[in-house]
Amino acid sequence: MPNEKCRLCGGVDTLKQSHIVPKFVYRWMTKTGGQYFRDVSNIKRREQDGFKIEMLCEDCENRFSIYEKYFKENIFQPYILNDINTFEYDYRLYYFCLSVHWRALVYYIEKNCIKNKELDNIEEHWRFFLLNIDDIQYPIYDIHLFLSGSVEDSEKAATRNLYFMRAVHIDLDYKQKDKYTYWKFARFLSVCGIADFNGKGTYISPHGGVLKVPQTIDDERVGSLIMKALSQVDPKNVKDKVYLSEKQQQLYYDMISKNPEEFFSTDLGKIILKYVEEGILND
Repeated sequence: MPNEKCRLCGGVDTLKQSHIVPKFVYRWMTKTGGQYFRDVSNIKRREQDGFKIEMLCEDCENRFSIYEKYFKENIFQPYILNDINTFEYDYRLYYFCLSVHWRALVYYIEKNCIKNKELDNIEEHWRFFLLNIDDIQYPIYDIHLFLSGSVEDSEKAATRNLYFMRAVHIDLDYKQKDKYTYWKFARFLSVCGIADFNGKGTYISPHGGVLKVPQTIDDERVGSLIMKALSQVDPKNVKDKVYLSEKQQQLYYDMISKNPEEFFSTDLGKIILKYVEEGILND
């Protein structure tokens, strides 16, 4: 494989297939109920791995992995596995969140061949921060992180749970005054770039602080984005009214029949049970 320019450090090296959303997220999803993943933008297509492109050299991959490990061990696992709702964090949480936002921004710019000077400037600022973590004497972009949970009593609870508890979603809005990126995986969603974001308890300081659940998001821009995503993952809105093909449904039924109790105790199993209860999948 020929050497290319690393998107982060600019060095010329053999680039890795870099995940936009960290790989540990997909490992958790596999462990908790499914071998395949679905992109919110194309819900009917199954993926065996997450978004990734040739982006980073080995040194920069290792740089990001330090902060991914911090997030996994100090936020991700305690919240999902141990129901911990209060987290004291340091600068590493801000760095992790921004690293995913930066990867999402680069991914969208390159995938869609976007030519936009403001986006280029934002990407440069974020990249400078990620390379110079000890120097924060420059504008810091606001980052918000929301930790979601299960919805039990709402209409279309299964669809909401599928999105808020398991969906992987990255997005970019650059046509508004505030250019912002959005990422969502497992129980976590984050927004970067909205200066007057309307939410409570979601702000992540680059200097550290305390993150506590419950939180609220009342921002109309993000609300509209989430409602659109919910519509896309709602089986009743998928083209031809088919969310899982007959073959895919049979694979799930075969998997469930081997050990129903074990399957329905998994994260994915609980959501599929909701779909059965709502009559979307036949029992």
